[in-house]
Parts: sequence; structure tokens; C-alpha cells
Amino acid sequence: MRKFLRDQDVRDLPFPALFRSQLGPVFRQMNNTSMDPLPDISSTLDLLSLSDGPVTKSDLWFDTRLCTCIAPNRMDYLDKDELNFLLRSYSTLLEGVDITCVTVIFDRYASVEFCGDRYGSLDSRSERSSYVIAPWVGVGGQIDPATTDARPAVVHYYLRQNICLHGELKSLVMARVSWFQKHPDRHRHDSGNTEIWCKDIFEPLGPASFIPVQRIQRKFVGTVQTWRRENVLFALPLERKIYL
Repeated sequence: MRKFLRDQDVRDLPFPALFRSQLGPVFRQMNNTSMDPLPDISSTLDLLSLSDGPVTKSDLWFDTRLCTCIAPNRMDYLDKDELNFLLRSYSTLLEGVDITCVTVIFDRYASVEFCGDRYGSLDSRSERSSYVIAPWVGVGGQIDPATTDARPAVVHYYLRQNICLHGELKSLVMARVSWFQKHPDRHRHDSGNTEIWCKDIFEPLGPASFIPVQRIQRKFVGTVQTWRRENVLFALPLERKIYL
């Protein structure tokens, strides 16, 4: 992101008067041939803003231009409870969803790429790539649209599905996740941003088990270590990488 903002500032500078007659035609030819125009990053900033602050109902959740689903993939289906929770997740994001058009069938993917950063899952080769952090889950597996508490989760797979909104079919990409439960000593470790979480205890399956990819803030490095005679998960958030 810093690179694009820098390029934008540089390209806004006026062309210098010195050697204008000699170099001006050269740069004009480069602009017409090999140089790509500066991309419009305003929509990208809007998409990135979906991972912070309260969750609001918006058509931006349908904007999947910067989200690429990566194979392996296959057709899969949801059971009755999962479908109910997914519909409740959709209702948190969208206004006017025709729930009668949402089916149990979906496209299941092992990985996705969002803004150039790749996120894996338990279906992909590396389990560590499935660790993500996002503000989404509340109490008992429910969605808390107002939460700013970014919590760690493990992604099982990614779900792509077409749904009907106002008579028009649109595509959504969601992650099926399990949220690690809070540990009483979450903030008691003195190693920077590292937090302590329960290793094998997760929030119950609920609407928060389905989260839009745009809501994911970043990945984290997770290691299991002994803390006060208990095996716990140490989670270190990673800086978000954006390639546009």
C-alpha cells in the first residue's frame, strides 16, 4: 500500500522544465505503450476497510474482484444446521437476501488470495497457513457486528456460493472457521503482541463459523507451548501484506 501511495504522489508531480523538449516525447511514448496507468485504489481501500470497525450491510461484500479462489476445489454440501448458520451470517451482511434461493450446495476451495495475500485452510498443504485473525465472533458462536476484538481462528475451507439479492444472482466468498476460546492469561505474556489462547477448545458451531473473506484482518503464527503446566496456543499476529 505504501508503494502505491508513493507512486501516486510521484506521478502527480509536474514534469520538470529542464530537458522537457528532449525527454517529454520519450515519456509520452512510454505512457502509451509499456507503462500501465496508475490503478484506482479507492475501491481497494473500501474493501480493506471491511475488516475494521462495525459490520455494516453493504453491497461491497459482493465485490470479489480482488479475491481469487485457489484449487484444489470440489462441490460440497451443508447440513441443515450449517445452512441455517450460514443464512444468519448472510443476514448480518446483506439486506434483502432471498433465503429460498440459497442451496446446500457450494464450491469448496482450499485457499484464497485477497489483495495478493494468500490464505490457506486445513484442506491446503500447510496447516499454519490456515491461522487467521478477525473481529467477528461474540459469545457462544454468535456474530457480534459491533466487536473490535480481533480473535484467532483456524480455517477449515473456503465457500463460494451464488445467492439471489433483489432478483439478481451474486457471488460471495466465505471462510468456514473454528474460533479458539479465550484463555484467562490471554494478555499476560510479556513477548510483544503474543497472546495466549486455549489450544483445543473452540467456540461452538454457530453463525460466526462463517465469515466473509473481506472481514479477515491478517494471519498469525501459532505455536503450542507449556504455560504454567498447561499446553496453550501462543498466537503472534503477522503484518498484513497487500499486493495490488
